[in-house]
Amino acid sequence: MGEIKLLLLSVLVAASGASAAQAAPPPSSGKLAVVAFGECSDPGLTLATRSVRHALTRSLGAKTLSEEATAAPAGGLPGPSLDELRRILEVGKTHFLNLSHEEAESTLRASLPDIDRLPLGPQRWEAFWETRAWLARVLQHAGKRGKATELFLQVLRVNEEFALDRVEFPPSSRELVETTRSLLPGLPRSRLAVTTSSGKGQVYLNGFSVGPAPFQKKLINGEYSLVVADGPKRSFVRRLTLGQETAITVDLDRESRFSAEGGPCFRSGPDRSERLQAVPLIAASLGVEQLVVVRVERLGGEDYVAAALVEVAKGREVREARVRREGLRVPPLARLAQFVLTGEGSPDPLPEDEVPDEALLPPPKLASATSAPAEPDQAIKSSESGGMKWQRPVAYALWGAALVLGGVGIYEHVHTNDLEAEAGALVTEKGGGLASMEAKARYDELLGSAESARSARTGLLVGAAAAALGGGAFFAWSVLPGTDATGGTQVTVSLAGRF
Repeated sequence: MGEIKLLLLSVLVAASGASAAQAAPPPSSGKLAVVAFGECSDPGLTLATRSVRHALTRSLGAKTLSEEATAAPAGGLPGPSLDELRRILEVGKTHFLNLSHEEAESTLRASLPDIDRLPLGPQRWEAFWETRAWLARVLQHAGKRGKATELFLQVLRVNEEFALDRVEFPPSSRELVETTRSLLPGLPRSRLAVTTSSGKGQVYLNGFSVGPAPFQKKLINGEYSLVVADGPKRSFVRRLTLGQETAITVDLDRESRFSAEGGPCFRSGPDRSERLQAVPLIAASLGVEQLVVVRVERLGGEDYVAAALVEVAKGREVREARVRREGLRVPPLARLAQFVLTGEGSPDPLPEDEVPDEALLPPPKLASATSAPAEPDQAIKSSESGGMKWQRPVAYALWGAALVLGGVGIYEHVHTNDLEAEAGALVTEKGGGLASMEAKARYDELLGSAESARSARTGLLVGAAAAALGGGAFFAWSVLPGTDATGGTQVTVSLAGRF
């Protein structure tokens, strides 16, 4: 046990010994982001923002942040729902119980980033710890005890009272949690202080509520995801690497107006000074030097799409232009984007210009736990060739269910034969009667049990056959091309239950 503790302590210290207090934004190096300002529910504003970003991406390449990267302060673009992540967890459990350890590890590990996108609350925290606990169980079974310990440390960092359920998890997993907990007092800690501009809010670390703001506590060094919430208001998501005393002030009123959806979009009015005050906050969270602000405004009874290039360091708009919008249709904005960027040419579209198809795509959504954020051009290509990838895990789960149901069905078959044989032994050889009233009562009881077992056997074997056929159908479906992102029919199949 002493050697194990020394090994685990070295792993824990390595995992928690951070050198920086807070994860700094990525180096700007001339990067630029495009953000919508205004009424974030306006689909025209959303399409205009995507169109401008697409045009700037063609001109600047990777220097223009993708929509996924721009949405990061608000938690990223929408990913799988809680129900979808629970189904993925069940698939991972089934892989583990069927001794498919590599598939179980990859399935569970791929879902971890998507859990961080879920809305704050007890259900997210449950998904956070339960997925890590099952992944730790898989790793522990594979002999990767240090990796399993790191996962439990991620949970215990924010909830040192955490304990595993005695029914669902074996003694080996519970023992590893307790061993990890016993080492916590010796790990280095740093003080984290969180205040808000309003003096209100609940502080969440890794999705777990640690207390109200103002918040101050010495925490184990390591990586954290910090969010402050006050009712429907949510702050930016801050990725911290705690290694020294850290103080953070959250402007909850402003940060809560930034939404991952809609462009991303900052909810604001027509006041120019309001926009300029919000730009440094957004730019700092993204690590960019310039921000292109896209908005829809009404002048003289007509609607216009306007774009402005803002230099963050100088706090001023370098260049602004607008083009008229006819009805709800978004005009071609490539020349507008080029003019705002360089000042060359005219922002007005040419008669032969067309609205790029990419600007009309719906917001990209991570449809499975294994999908990676798409860059602008990749997102467009994926709409043409992206097949649905979730059917194969469902097929595996159904096949696993077929094996379980078939095994129980075979047991019921043998049990039925045993009951009928025992009942037959009560019948006397002479005349085929029963020796006594007690024998008759026992005989009737055995026949009733045999009939019940026979019915259960039939149901289980039919269910096993149906599950096997369903697994084959989903597996075949998984190799067929999926629907495209522009409106093809999509089918969602829910698989619930434990096997």
